[in-house]
Amino acid sequence: MNVSTCILHDTPAGDDWNRAFPAGNGRLGAMVFGEIDEERVALNDDTLYSGGARDRANPDALPNLARLRERILDGRLSEAERLTREALTGLPPIMRHYEPLGDLLVSQRYPDAAYPRPDASAPDAGDIAFGKRDRARFSGYRRTLDLERAVITTAFDAAGIRFVREGLVSRPDDLAALRFTASQPGALNLQVRLERGDRARYSTRYFDTIGVRGGDSLILAGRTGGRAGIAFAAGVRVRARGGTLTALGESLFVNGADEVLLLISGYTSERVDDPSAAVPAALAAGRAWPELLERHLADYQPLFQRVSLTLEDTGSAGDVPTDRRLTAVAAGETDTVLDALYFNFGRYLLIACSRPGTRAANLQGIWNASFSPAWGCKYTVNINIQMNYWPAEVCGLPECHEPLFDLLAGLRETGRDTARRLYGCRGYVCHHNTDNTCDTWPTDRNVTASYWPMGAAWLALHAWEHYRFTGDRDFLERAYPLLADAALFFTDFLVEDGKGRLVTCPSVSPENAYRLPNGEI
Repeated sequence: MNVSTCILHDTPAGDDWNRAFPAGNGRLGAMVFGEIDEERVALNDDTLYSGGARDRANPDALPNLARLRERILDGRLSEAERLTREALTGLPPIMRHYEPLGDLLVSQRYPDAAYPRPDASAPDAGDIAFGKRDRARFSGYRRTLDLERAVITTAFDAAGIRFVREGLVSRPDDLAALRFTASQPGALNLQVRLERGDRARYSTRYFDTIGVRGGDSLILAGRTGGRAGIAFAAGVRVRARGGTLTALGESLFVNGADEVLLLISGYTSERVDDPSAAVPAALAAGRAWPELLERHLADYQPLFQRVSLTLEDTGSAGDVPTDRRLTAVAAGETDTVLDALYFNFGRYLLIACSRPGTRAANLQGIWNASFSPAWGCKYTVNINIQMNYWPAEVCGLPECHEPLFDLLAGLRETGRDTARRLYGCRGYVCHHNTDNTCDTWPTDRNVTASYWPMGAAWLALHAWEHYRFTGDRDFLERAYPLLADAALFFTDFLVEDGKGRLVTCPSVSPENAYRLPNGEI
């Protein structure tokens, strides 16, 4: 194991989202928790938001702009803030937020010897139903995220049998795969199901239908809320070698198998006309594990291997779990190999969540479990999305930068309308947030952040940096309108402050406040 390119844990993630391992192909994301009795794979699609495009223009914005500037330049900030919140904020004052696609849940049953109090009434390996059992005893647990291969592995011993799970999300095949094997033939007994909703109470389900297709697949389908909702579907196909495969209700059951391969897919109406038809088609075309793995590595490794970082080892970490190494560093120890691992993990995440043709990486990349995530899990453009892409050029990943330029092109289209209707300006504008629809109106009524019109200009600098690194003049020609129109906005927006200066007004210093000489904040 290369300790600078492998994250290791010796316990499952439990309910801690941050201890699960992420994987992705830019479009489809998965978080693998590594649980013994019920594996959870939390799924995301980069286009699944709470709704689509809508007009949030505030008709009172432009008519009140001169009044607002007068109050700001006169130092009457409290009055200006009250006017700004109502006149400049988009209506409704909130953008779309990112939603989870669903959870793949795989319950696994082991021989009776794995349970501390075997229940004679519990079903045996040949019974289709999964009875309630105590938690299985296990040993030799090892969960790894191999950054060099983009493969997640969970391995452990139960009842004297070594069980191994391997997972990846393939870009060439555009699906996720989870492979179960065991050292003893016929030892795999699984229940497979899909769910979507509040993990604490699945009585509230955010989907419309679920059903079995073809005897080996489950398809979950629904639509996000509102008149401009987005249709979606998720699916899993079970391939078992040996044993039996049976469908019952909302589950697929595998009993006595030697090996099981789960193929996982998901789509939304943002990408395909009919997600419920596209998902089964994608699953039907799924390849066997060896070919999936080979194609996945051929796609991923040339990107990851472009850069390496070697630091002097201040002490061999060996097989010490990564979370313990983090605790040691927090207590004051030095671990330069952990620094290199952190660097490599950042590159891995960018490759996993931003590839040509996918959406730009949002606040959490593509990984989100909540229907009400922090800051909507969308795009905060007053630094967060920029930080996502800082590694792109310096780490030799210019392709991974492309989704950001696609977002910027979308902002140019919507931002021209906002610039005209809100400020009476040419060019285009974006404030501190945007979403899947490239919404550019101010949102959230946060006076320390929302009314900051510099977002498009800052993002446009990424296009210039891409050109500086690549020297690609064809790209610069395509990107020039993004740069020119971002600058054009400010030739109209800047106003004189009465002291011979041109200033941005109204505007803020993001998430900062200041005190006037009279004590007003």
